[in-house]
Amino acid sequence: MFKNYRLPLLDRLVARSFDWDVYVLEIEYKGERRVVSPIRWKRNDLLLAYCLNDGRPKHFLRKEISYPRLIDSSQAHVASEKGDGNEI
Repeated sequence: MFKNYRLPLLDRLVARSFDWDVYVLEIEYKGERRVVSPIRWKRNDLLLAYCLNDGRPKHFLRKEISYPRLIDSSQAHVASEKGDGNEI
């Protein structure tokens, strides 16, 4: 296993969340809270991830991602886009 303590926080959290059975990422993206399951880095600044809010893969620019947080996938609750408070 490589030592990743020198990698930026986002890179470390993404690397841990590739184990999607266990972890997902909660991020703020362009002012909106998102829960995502990373798929891969397409470039150094572009993350392809499955967005649990929308139920589809999306691209996320690194510079627009803030407040990344690794959470247990069993604890991931996502309100539906309709705003009715239902959880997926």
